[in-house]
Amino acid sequence: MNDTRGLAAGDAVLLEVSEYIKGLIRVTDIYGRYEGEEYIIFMPHTKLDEAVMLAARIRESLRLNQFGRLKVMMSMGGGSD
Repeated sequence: MNDTRGLAAGDAVLLEVSEYIKGLIRVTDIYGRYEGEEYIIFMPHTKLDEAVMLAARIRESLRLNQFGRLKVMMSMGGGSD
């Protein structure tokens, strides 16, 4: 996005996707930008299988929603203590 439409357009897409994801998580989850195009969701007291289900729901929801006719894809990872 940044290469074809510029940094402002890339930032606008990141902001729109970020706001969209905020609507998919619980109010007790902590969500924020980690680096450049990376975000983190901290989910205290959440089992790994529940986090995996949330990740799948986010990915599917992003796949179905077109942001200004843009296809948004993401990869995810997780861990637990």
